[in-house]
Amino acid sequence: MTRSTTLSHELVLSVCRQPRRAASLDARAPASEALLIGLQLLSAPTCASTQSRTVAVHCNAQRSAVRIQPAYKDMATPCPDDDDEQRALALNEKAKALWRTFCENGASQPLDEAIAALEDGIRISQSDTIARAKCLINIGVFLSDRARLRGSAQDLRASIDFLRQASQVAPPQFISTSLLNLGNSLQEQFNFDRNQQHALDEAIEVYEEALAGSPTDSDRPKLQNGISAASLSRFSISDDAADLERASCFGQ
Repeated sequence: MTRSTTLSHELVLSVCRQPRRAASLDARAPASEALLIGLQLLSAPTCASTQSRTVAVHCNAQRSAVRIQPAYKDMATPCPDDDDEQRALALNEKAKALWRTFCENGASQPLDEAIAALEDGIRISQSDTIARAKCLINIGVFLSDRARLRGSAQDLRASIDFLRQASQVAPPQFISTSLLNLGNSLQEQFNFDRNQQHALDEAIEVYEEALAGSPTDSDRPKLQNGISAASLSRFSISDDAADLERASCFGQ
């Protein structure tokens, strides 16, 4: 590697180090904005009726104030009289509440129960429905959380599979979010096993696909950070100047 390339690499490391960490937190860590699809973007009404509240969430060394809509934490089961679509939405809300408990105390049991609730939601929801898309996105995110918690390659593979499904059935307003999380799970797969460069290649393709579409305003910078971080990771093993240039471009 030439001296000029080395200096450029050092510069891009300086520029991208924080965005790369932010990409991991924003799009993957439980308390991140991208993962607040369960709290904001993918919120859905259920039969519970309680006043909203604000809680402090602390996950993976990141603290943020989260505005929670109706507090479904005490909801044991969905409304029995709802149709399957509403029951799936209610299970999605129940899973989000359990996930927030996991964020607050780090215990794995609420996360396991959240994943189980989403599995039930997927089972009863119809294909190509909003309820199914929400459940698929959230279970993909929560499985990735559990994969990191337990070092489980099986959970990570399942996360990727569910997020692939989500990207196929998600309505337009959720496509960029499903692809963002898919790209991050693929990056996580490479981090689990650095021999799987194909996962890194696909992550970059997925991010670029989402950017070429109509990403939400909040997803766009996360997608750019994802491309920068993944390109820099690939440069570390390929020494390809094109990856370095891409990392520098999207990391700005």
